[in-house]
Amino acid sequence: MKEEMVSILVIFETNSNLNLIERLRSLLEVLCEIARDDYKCPRFEIFQNTYAPEKFFLMETWQNQKTWEKYISSAEFNSAMEEINKILVYPIQITMLNKLSQA
Repeated sequence: MKEEMVSILVIFETNSNLNLIERLRSLLEVLCEIARDDYKCPRFEIFQNTYAPEKFFLMETWQNQKTWEKYISSAEFNSAMEEINKILVYPIQITMLNKLSQA
């Protein structure tokens, strides 16, 4: 039986300091590279709130939950997250999503 793909929404928020916003964007791009290059994540997109630029959203779709768990257990991921956590206003929010329809 084929394992189902896993979709995840992750929310990050720093304060409105432009240097911190740029630092967070840079670190999220590192996570994106790790996910795509090392774990072959088919969808890893970074979004920034137009009206609140200190808020970022990751939309991830993984081959399966096991691959996602390997990714979040990796040294590279944890190193980037250690830096990210230093500049966040709130803890990250991770939501596992069930796809109900497709356009």
